[in-house]
Amino acid sequence: MTIGYGLLGVYRAVAVKVMSPRPAKAGIRSDASRVRGSRLIKIALTDYSRCHNRPMSQEMTTSQGGSIKVRADNSVYKGPLIGGAPLIVIGTLRIGFRVAAGRGTSVGAGWAGLVVSILAVVVPLVWFAGGLAMRRAKAGIVLDDGVLSVRDRWGRLVLQTLESDVTGLHKVRIPVDGNHKDRVVITSLEDTPLVLDPRLWEQESLQRLFDQLTAPPAQAPVRERGSLSWSAFRTLFPGAKVPWRQVHYGWFTSFVVILGIAYVSFFVNLSYFV
Repeated sequence: MTIGYGLLGVYRAVAVKVMSPRPAKAGIRSDASRVRGSRLIKIALTDYSRCHNRPMSQEMTTSQGGSIKVRADNSVYKGPLIGGAPLIVIGTLRIGFRVAAGRGTSVGAGWAGLVVSILAVVVPLVWFAGGLAMRRAKAGIVLDDGVLSVRDRWGRLVLQTLESDVTGLHKVRIPVDGNHKDRVVITSLEDTPLVLDPRLWEQESLQRLFDQLTAPPAQAPVRERGSLSWSAFRTLFPGAKVPWRQVHYGWFTSFVVILGIAYVSFFVNLSYFV
């Protein structure tokens, strides 16, 4: 109990310090400081009430739709992997037996070659499956007690803002290679715009989230931006992050091909030294 009231006192002290006017350029920054201070107070009190199971006052609770949690959806990655599983198994065994038995004048590596060939395929698959499991466990979008929080595949908090501070949901098509160009950009008053790929999230709960953000109190408008060049995208959404592999798809593909060839060569030669 004492610790809880102590934390609340720290929150109040921080809020008072943030909201207090500064002697230099106080007239210019006073309004922005008060807005930023009120946001910090609200988020801090929300965290305090959640940790100590204390209900917030009605005026501090902005969301009317209850808590919404959107989990990561890995079906985009798992679908091709599961569909191609038979070919992967057959190809792995054929390569393994060929390395083990040899061909023509090439001397086979024996059972060691078969084992190494199988491991060469299994190890990346296990690594890939582990990455998907981590994303499923750590990535998420949560709207709770009027606070919108987004965590990436590593569990890092990439966005935390008040529901009432969300200013828009922008549907855009970015210039990446492939057929999946559609993205949704969430903008807010002070935070960096966040780019979401709707395919990578559970569709039903994601739609519930969008419906809640477009309803009071946020009433964020939905804007159709269409296809944008990278320059136009950066102008409209300064600071918005798009994965490097999507922006430089050609370089990324070349790197993967070179790395794949080096990887296969390493394991084929390794089988002869085991």
